[in-house]
Amino acid sequence: MSQDLIDRLNNNRKFSETVGTVTFECLCPPYSQVSAIITNSIVRETEDLSDAKIAAKTVIGWSGMTEADIVPDGDRGKLVPYDAQLFQAIIYDRSDWWVPISKKVTEMVQERKKLRETELKNLTAGTTTKQQNASISEEKQSS
Repeated sequence: MSQDLIDRLNNNRKFSETVGTVTFECLCPPYSQVSAIITNSIVRETEDLSDAKIAAKTVIGWSGMTEADIVPDGDRGKLVPYDAQLFQAIIYDRSDWWVPISKKVTEMVQERKKLRETELKNLTAGTTTKQQNASISEEKQSS
């Protein structure tokens, strides 16, 4: 049961971002992790790297990546399968990749945060209404 919910949660966090000819498969991190990356970058005055760190934490696969996308003398016709270690080795040199990925993550995190806040407001409003209805019922019964 728990694994099913975790899988559903992760499926809701998945997205793709295409940059040039490469499509990155991503898993959006939770708001708290994105916020921590940004906060730590501000404190350390490395704000320009926060987008790279977010992208580094987010990408879980790719398609369409060639050797030429990775090294200047690489073969444009030779596809390179995703490798997490390889991605970590190159992402900090590729602002053309990290900027759009990070932007999409930020948008998704903000959307999820707003949705969650709305859900909580509705939940609280529903509880308040139930409590008010219960009080009215009690008053009617005691009259």
